[in-house]
Amino acid sequence: MVTTSASIAWVKPHVVAEIRLQRLRVIDVEQFLAAKGETLGPAMLEKVFTVLSSALKAAVKSGLVARNVASAVSNKPRAPEDHAEAVSNCWSAEDAARFLAYVRTVGPQPAAFVALALDSGMRKSELAGLQWSDLDLGQGRVLVQHQLLTGGEKPVFTVPKGKRARTIDIAPETVDLLKKHKARQSALKLRHRREYHDHGLVFAKPWNEIGRTMDTLGQPLQINNLGDREFAALVKSAEVPEISLHGLRHTCATLLLAAGVPSRVVQERLGHKKIETTLSVYAHVLPGQQRDAARRLAALLHR
Repeated sequence: MVTTSASIAWVKPHVVAEIRLQRLRVIDVEQFLAAKGETLGPAMLEKVFTVLSSALKAAVKSGLVARNVASAVSNKPRAPEDHAEAVSNCWSAEDAARFLAYVRTVGPQPAAFVALALDSGMRKSELAGLQWSDLDLGQGRVLVQHQLLTGGEKPVFTVPKGKRARTIDIAPETVDLLKKHKARQSALKLRHRREYHDHGLVFAKPWNEIGRTMDTLGQPLQINNLGDREFAALVKSAEVPEISLHGLRHTCATLLLAAGVPSRVVQERLGHKKIETTLSVYAHVLPGQQRDAARRLAALLHR
């Protein structure tokens, strides 16, 4: 069966029938995906495929199989970008600034997390998988080279969506918040060095003071809870329009494009593989850019 340690969390409930790893064929994976596609949504199916492919890639490195048959699958599952969501699941500049001002009062980690999310447009899995070694705080740069796949005591990381790393420059204000968060986290590690599960993560689970337990201290953030619970509670307390955690990414892209930042730059920042994706998802912002371009050109031509 295809159930390596790297795939247990997502694939185990959706195991590829009784097929030995060495006998797994491309068609077996395609049939598995087709069957699961009848019950799973596109986003979940994409995650299942990603885990399966990562597990097979690890098996190749370990010498268990000769090749990763998942890499040869045709029509790999892709979660569609919801264009309508990019419009509704987004804040204005005023709401984003108001929310950021509020989370600054909550604590160093929430403030740094939200600031980096709004500044960089990183996906929540990329934020959850970010390590301090990926940051150059002196230069104000972030290297996005992996994302969190599964959490827990033995987290699994994989390459970002799009299969390539990218470098993002961030604002000095975001750097300052990250430095404050790092200082607080370092103090927490020192104070609880025996209990802290140190994976080098920028954002990690704090001490659960309500349950008085440190069992998960330092482990990766639980992405679902981060969006459904903690973030939603912060949004409510800040009294800003309700959006999901993914809406921070939409907000970043929308504000950049509205400010006249070239689409190619926004594409690179978001990690979209193709410029067409950026232009399609955020098409609602582009008419404003066209009007601004017309005004600028008119100022040059009609003197």
